[in-house]
Amino acid sequence: MARPRKEIDRVEFEKLCVLQCTKTEIAGFFDVSEDTVERWCKRTYKESFAVVFANKRSGGKISLRRSQFRLAEKDSRMAIWLGKQYLDQKEPMDERRLEIELLKLESQIKDSNQEADLDDTMLEALNSAAMEVWGGGDDGGTADGCAEKEDSG
Repeated sequence: MARPRKEIDRVEFEKLCVLQCTKTEIAGFFDVSEDTVERWCKRTYKESFAVVFANKRSGGKISLRRSQFRLAEKDSRMAIWLGKQYLDQKEPMDERRLEIELLKLESQIKDSNQEADLDDTMLEALNSAAMEVWGGGDDGGTADGCAEKEDSG
């Protein structure tokens, strides 16, 4: 005689999917194996866990998006980020303008042949402008924000 099936509560399962929990986490929550979760999904939803999860997690994405928009009403940084993501808004200095400025500066350096004597304030201003356009540090780029763009361009 086979042992009785462990029950998975459908409402709790769907709540965990909304929270973006992985199959491993869901299995741990119900104290069952991942294979049991997979079989339960096929029995209950007639779909694999991956398909069910993809459908059910959308509620979590909607909730997160709603929270972000509410936060944007109080926090200007979130409003700016959402504007850049969804409204194609950018910082005032665009990449093409910065590239032109970089080319002009490189030309001046070559013409004057005084790379070692380059004024530190000019470098700081250029670095600041590059950071505005390309960011730096936390996005995997270099600390000066320029090297990665130069290599890819």
